[in-house]
Amino acid sequence: MWGELELTRIVIEPPDELISINAETRTSVTWHFVGYSEDQLIDLLNNAALPVNLQARLLDHQSWERRADRLLLRVPKDLILALPMESRRVLYAALSPFAENGGQWAPASFRANSAADWFAGSGLTDRTVSLVQPLLYRRGAALLFSDLDLILADIKTQRQRMLLLRTLARSTAQLAKLRIRPDTDLSAVIDYWSVGQARRAIAPLLKSLPRDEDGFAIDLVHLLPPAARRLVYTYDAPPPPGEESFRDCHWTALNFANNELDDRYRDIAAVRAAYATNYITVTDEPRLGDIYLFLTEGGTVLHASVHIAGDLVFTKNGAWAAAPWVLMRMSDLVDLYPSDEPLEIRHLRRRE
Repeated sequence: MWGELELTRIVIEPPDELISINAETRTSVTWHFVGYSEDQLIDLLNNAALPVNLQARLLDHQSWERRADRLLLRVPKDLILALPMESRRVLYAALSPFAENGGQWAPASFRANSAADWFAGSGLTDRTVSLVQPLLYRRGAALLFSDLDLILADIKTQRQRMLLLRTLARSTAQLAKLRIRPDTDLSAVIDYWSVGQARRAIAPLLKSLPRDEDGFAIDLVHLLPPAARRLVYTYDAPPPPGEESFRDCHWTALNFANNELDDRYRDIAAVRAAYATNYITVTDEPRLGDIYLFLTEGGTVLHASVHIAGDLVFTKNGAWAAAPWVLMRMSDLVDLYPSDEPLEIRHLRRRE
């Protein structure tokens, strides 16, 4: 139907001009538990595999504050640095649905077996790595890091700070090619890749490819709709000071098949209206341009991505400029999002 995909894993880093360093010293962090009762928070802390001394400190109500819709915990730096990996994983998974918990809501993440895999070739010193490595935690096949604000001021040189930020912003992606063989049903392939653009935009190119014994592999970028073709493997420009709307995953998904980029989808109200009005939920085989919404059990939308073919999706993992537009395996993408509660992946298709 779509042909034969050939994928190569790559690691992409942002350019230096997108890296912003703010090395102010922080001595504590406030955790927001939105919608929690005191009993729910106590249960969480009792089941977070905490050492006895850290558990007692977190359960001390003197550090708690009740707001109308949430409980706040003011947590000192030394306690956060002392959290074991499993406790950090459990607590940060609970904090991650709430944007007020910036580091947990949008952690640095990288699919890796070890810190050595993440930091390979980075130029970081042993001292810098020793500050970061104890604060890593795992979600599926991905390593995550949420506590940059607490340790950045402890890194003494501007160069090491820059290298760390660049390394934390690394993204895994896939270079993708489509192989056309002598027995490939070229008409079906052209039909599949014509979604979001006129058939004439890709048919002459695909028909021109050599079809000898091994066929010919063409870079998949040439077959994507115009907006996605412009964006993939690139970074957005930094937003102007004070800008509060961004080109995030939803903007990316809703612009995928457009000829021109539509910045209305920086506005979450426009995003919700577009999903409600222009898309339907489907359960059949995915097509090019279909959208996957990642939702928690409670209905919180965590992410949106676009189906390409097979296990391949088009995505932007974060609203900030240092998050690139990439092609990824869906299995790799799922590993970046919370797994402590059931994750629903809703399959949407544009109304015809």
